[in-house]
Amino acid sequence: MNMNLFRKVSIITCIFTCLIGTPLIEAKDFQLKKEIMSQMEKQTIPAIEPKIDPVWHLIPGYNGVKVNLNKTIRASSSKKRQIIWKTNEVKPLMSLNDYLHEPIYKGNSHKRMVALLINVAWGESHIPQILTTLKKNDVKASFFLDGKWLKRHEKDARLILAEGHQVSNHGYSHKNMSRLSEREMKHEIQKTQHLLEQLGVSNHLFAPPSGDFSTKSLAVTAQLGLHTILWTVDTIDWRESDPNVILRRVLPRIEPGSMVLMHPTSSATAALDQMIKQIKKNKLVLGTVNELLSTKRVEVE
Repeated sequence: MNMNLFRKVSIITCIFTCLIGTPLIEAKDFQLKKEIMSQMEKQTIPAIEPKIDPVWHLIPGYNGVKVNLNKTIRASSSKKRQIIWKTNEVKPLMSLNDYLHEPIYKGNSHKRMVALLINVAWGESHIPQILTTLKKNDVKASFFLDGKWLKRHEKDARLILAEGHQVSNHGYSHKNMSRLSEREMKHEIQKTQHLLEQLGVSNHLFAPPSGDFSTKSLAVTAQLGLHTILWTVDTIDWRESDPNVILRRVLPRIEPGSMVLMHPTSSATAALDQMIKQIKKNKLVLGTVNELLSTKRVEVE
């Protein structure tokens, strides 16, 4: 008797759930979906295409944001009257590789990131302290190495790589590119590129010595599949012995997208810690040049 009653209750419960329970859940999900869709446009950010600026030349693009509807519904369904947005990044249609003939001085100003660009053709005695300061502040930088220096100081280059920093091409013998023949240009770049490959580095950037370039050198660099990299803010540390002067010169000019040029000098080494701290205080993330030029979005805590 009790068993029969239990079976009848179970059947009635099942029928009730099938006929009434499921539509109630679906109605709830439908309302949530409707609410999410009504707000999706506010959460959408269009991707920014790379562009040619009359002053700064090539400006990289920046990923947009698109709401992932299904993930947002799943994340929000267990919350009470609270939408948990789940998004995907949307890449620009064009990339930097579509503009290889244009030099790059800075990143996208919508990306709250700054890169330290350290050109190395001498000053190896300061590199250990620079690496110590970078590690203490949890910062990765980009070292553009002169080929002759690299050939003599492979151990230092490997140490830079082991610390997780970017290593790129600064030519072979610090010659002004605009004064060279096409053949000499290729020799300067390719010789250092070969040395980088021996370190296991796949490099796509070239910082011309002294920032010197020409239309011809841009074309040669592009032929070799490399981007010509310049800088936004110059420390002029090779001429300045006072680190405080460097800080006063550099810090007011730093903004989202800036590439800061420095060298392994005593003044830059002494100024580096305070420079990093102030950049971070201004809610800017420090990354490598590769990271800065990528379209990947960066979030500042």
